[in-house]
Amino acid sequence: MLRWLGGWMPACATVTAGSLLTGACTVTAPVPAPLRPQDANDAANRGATMPAGQTSATANDPPPPAALADALRSHRVSRPTVIILGEIHDNTHQHRLRLTWLKALLATGGRYCLAMEQFDANQQAQIDGARIRPEGAAMEPDALMVAKAAGFQFQGWDWPLYEPFVRFALAQGLPLIAANLSNAETAGIARGQPHPLAESMPSGWQEADEQAQRREIADGHCSMMPERLLPAMARAQRARDAMMAQAVETALQRHRLPVVLLAGNGHARRDLGVPRHLLARGHAGALLSVGLVERAATTVPTLAIDSTEPYDWLVHTPPQPRPDPCAGLRERMNSGGRGLVDRPRPVGQ
Repeated sequence: MLRWLGGWMPACATVTAGSLLTGACTVTAPVPAPLRPQDANDAANRGATMPAGQTSATANDPPPPAALADALRSHRVSRPTVIILGEIHDNTHQHRLRLTWLKALLATGGRYCLAMEQFDANQQAQIDGARIRPEGAAMEPDALMVAKAAGFQFQGWDWPLYEPFVRFALAQGLPLIAANLSNAETAGIARGQPHPLAESMPSGWQEADEQAQRREIADGHCSMMPERLLPAMARAQRARDAMMAQAVETALQRHRLPVVLLAGNGHARRDLGVPRHLLARGHAGALLSVGLVERAATTVPTLAIDSTEPYDWLVHTPPQPRPDPCAGLRERMNSGGRGLVDRPRPVGQ
């Protein structure tokens, strides 16, 4: 996986600015065998199912940390609660676990807004409008209808992995928040075009932070990213983090509910990601972050606390079977990286 701009990104056969600047592309990979269904009588589970291969929780899945539900219950407008659940974008184990956690948090912690990196913030009105049932319509709007209305990038994000979260929000009547910059905005920022968030830097951002972010980008691209592109990529990453922080803050004020943000692990980092930008914007309430990472020897998800990691909790999950993550970049890199910031749309494999 290519860990850049928000999370580990699957390597695409063709890499463009869209795939790099959104952290999104589609990989065909084997999925695990279907898991045992959950109790159909569990009201918290109604309205959302995962695609084949990740249909439900297992007895080995860890429950969400109690502190997450505690924070949701203690939410106040004066001290709002934000929870960020990271991800590796194509890992089915992680998506299944997060959906299970969302159901549990709703049952034990109460209602919240569900914010998603996979929707562009400038499409919020389209999401809200699509959720309104037209007069005389025979059925309620479904997840696919909402996604199409909001311009979901089906060629970039793997819709079957994210559809269950949208369906869950609709079924439970939770506000669904579009949190990301659009591909075009992100690519424009990387090219140096004017944008209100183009120079977003949280207070206290130092040269060491900048270098750390650039290292993350370089390491996440198999050390093949041309050095000259790193400043532009880092600028785009900061803008996306700033946009997500802004979208979360807007949702807190508009809905008077806690916010749970689903985003790549890079965005969930307390030191460089969305939490840093939220604190810079004056967020004074609970702010909790969970990173979901792959560990080769792991056979079931395992919850851990590691003070050396930039999250409040880590969840180690089995790796997702996938092709060599670096192979898809080599041909593109042979051109010196030209074109990586030339096209705004993601390309799926």
